[in-house]
Amino acid sequence: WSTANTFEWTPSVAANYSVQVWLRSIGSAAAYDGWGGFGPYGVTSPSALAVTSLTADRTSPVPAGTPVTWTALARGGIGPYTYRFWVNDGSTWTLGQDWSASSSWRWIPPAAGSYRFQVWVRNVGSASTFDEWLPAGPVTVGAPAPGDT
Repeated sequence: WSTANTFEWTPSVAANYSVQVWLRSIGSAAAYDGWGGFGPYGVTSPSALAVTSLTADRTSPVPAGTPVTWTALARGGIGPYTYRFWVNDGSTWTLGQDWSASSSWRWIPPAAGSYRFQVWVRNVGSASTFDEWLPAGPVTVGAPAPGDT
């Protein structure tokens, strides 16, 4: 029993649910003095998380030292999502941006070469390594633009 007139509940599985509220007056010893029923309410499972794109705001080739903003788009699952970005220089994967609510990451190419990228995405509250991911690239990085050396 509580004096609160609200109740929050998160269903654990998809199903049809009905809810009842029982009321009783302060000091009443009755099991209840009144009640109301609601439902059934259908609860469905969310669609699976999908990363639909990972795109750069510049086209390849990119001059070294020129900022590139990568943006991921995701749908389904349970938001808000968190994102983690990775970059590979041909031999090593390096963390570009650790878990964040930001679906964009600004990368500054350090040197000429060929680079690949990944974005990892998690549903809200997920402790998984990732719930979904998407690769991008390769992106060719050339010499710095004149005047940037």
